[in-house]
Amino acid sequence: MKKPLLVIIDDEPDNLDLLRYNFARRGYEVKTFIEVEKAWEFIKHTQPDMILCEGNHPGTEGLNLYEMMKQDTTLSQIPVVILSYHSEKIHISKALRDGAIDYIIKPVKAYELVNRIDHLLYQHLMIPGGSGDGGLREGTPTP
Repeated sequence: MKKPLLVIIDDEPDNLDLLRYNFARRGYEVKTFIEVEKAWEFIKHTQPDMILCEGNHPGTEGLNLYEMMKQDTTLSQIPVVILSYHSEKIHISKALRDGAIDYIIKPVKAYELVNRIDHLLYQHLMIPGGSGDGGLREGTPTP
C-alpha cells in the first residue's frame, strides 16, 4: 500500500520539522512548504492525499488556497485541514464554510494532531488510521 502524501504549509520552520518528523514516523510521505505559492505548484502536479495548512500564513493566507483549488474539479476534492492560533468562531466558521474538513487550534500536541489527521484520512480516503503514539516526538507546534 502506498504511503499517504501529506502536504504541510506553515511559516515556522521549527513547526515544519516537528510535523514532518512525526508524520513520517506514522508512515506518511510528507512534503513541507513555507510559501503557499510553492506549495500550490506542487499540489497542482502531485495531488496529495491531504493538505495541512496554517490558516494565517503571511503573504497569501492559507485560506486563499481554497479559492485556487476550487477552480479545478480534481484538486477541489483534496481534503484541507486548517491549523491556526485563531480560536474565534468567525475564523473557524469561514474556514469550514470555505471547504476545510477540520480546523485545529494551536497549540496542539503533536500526537493529537497526528491522530486527528489519521482519523480524517480514514474517513475521507479509507486509509486505516493508526493508534497510540507510534514513537512520536513530544512537542507543540507554535503560532
